[in-house]
Amino acid sequence: MRKVILMSVAGVIFLGACQKKAENNPSPVAPSTPAIPPATQTVAAQTDTIPDGASLKIKLQLDSAVLDETFLGFRHSASCNYSNSQDAPYFAGFGKGSLSTITRDGISCAVQTVPFSQGYTIPLKVTAKNDGVYLLKTSFTKNIPANVGIWLKDAYRKDSLNIRIWNYRFDVIKADTNSYGTHRFSVVIR
Repeated sequence: MRKVILMSVAGVIFLGACQKKAENNPSPVAPSTPAIPPATQTVAAQTDTIPDGASLKIKLQLDSAVLDETFLGFRHSASCNYSNSQDAPYFAGFGKGSLSTITRDGISCAVQTVPFSQGYTIPLKVTAKNDGVYLLKTSFTKNIPANVGIWLKDAYRKDSLNIRIWNYRFDVIKADTNSYGTHRFSVVIR
């Protein structure tokens, strides 16, 4: 009986010591779930201002005729690469011009879903059958806060403007391959 009581007392003392040690030394975080310092969490919360389901459309026009349109949606869990469950590939038609977004892995999309982060850049592909003055503009926005800008960057003219507010007129010169294609335009959300 004494052995049982001594073992019980020893066990209680041992458990109490283990609990004290555990309180002083918290268990380590598993490597697959990295810890984010509180300061970083605050910064992320401040820069992540677009809710899931927010979206916009960008339209390509020639004169008053709409030639094509592309759709960008925002979702925190979205991939920057093409995802057949969230994106729709672009299939070129026979019209006078075309407009699509480009994923990080180089797929042209008619519909693309991206994660939001300040300064995120989405390349655009703009093509045209003929020389002319074309127009890019936003035709629709949903749940994008008023303080978030949708900036169109033109690498050819080294220009940019908020197409949420202004429309962008540009020339396509078929003899100059830098005036259209995949390397001229991009959209930056900030």
